[in-house]
Order: sequence, then C-alpha cells, then structure tokens
Amino acid sequence: MKKSPTCSELPSHNVLTLHYNNFSMIKANGGTAYAYTVDLTSKDKIYEVAEEVKKDVGVVKILINNAGIVSGSALLETPDEKIIRTFQVNVFAQFWTMKSFMPDMIKVVPMSFRFLNCQLNHMTHVK
Repeated sequence: MKKSPTCSELPSHNVLTLHYNNFSMIKANGGTAYAYTVDLTSKDKIYEVAEEVKKDVGVVKILINNAGIVSGSALLETPDEKIIRTFQVNVFAQFWTMKSFMPDMIKVVPMSFRFLNCQLNHMTHVK
C-alpha cells in the first residue's frame, strides 16, 4: 500500500490550505499558497469564501482542510451546543468545502484529484 503524503510533502502549487501552519510551511519552502479565514460552522460563509478564492486563485487543485474541534470531555459532560459545533466543523464543513471546489477540479484534472484532511492523515483519491 502506497503511503499517503503528509502536509509537508504536498506539491507547492495550486494549494488552498485551511490552516495557517500549512500556509507558512509551503511559503517557507518557496511555494505559492493561499490562506483564507472562514467560519466553518456556516455553510453560507464557506460557499461565499469559496467564490472569493476562485476569483483570487483560480482552480484549486489540492484542498487541505485540517480544521477541527476536540471537546476533550466525556460525552455525557459535553453540552449539546459543543457537540453540534464539533459536527459543523469536523463533518459538515468537509462536505461544504468539497462541494465548493470539486466541480472545478473535475473539469481541470478529470482523472484524479485529492482532498487531504491532515487531522486524519488520510488522502482521498476520487476518480
């Protein structure tokens, strides 16, 4: 089985990162990367910033989404609001970001494109 690349091993072009550390690392290595701030609990804000990104950057070929919330408490001690927020950021935002960028990725790179969730260190290949 081929090892998935880590964030530091990614190509240094056409990368949109949703975490400032990745942005800094890519820039420090001479690559071109873009960083945007977005409220990942809001589907509408994600779609809005995605349009801004497309205007500024063009087609994003690699999307790194490593934003996440960890409650650090037992389920029965975790307030409902914190559970909802965790799902909004850790689960739903993954779908909204993929829906925002996948159509253009399919047009430009029809054979294979990637989304990387660095929290899970898991590479997904979509064909």
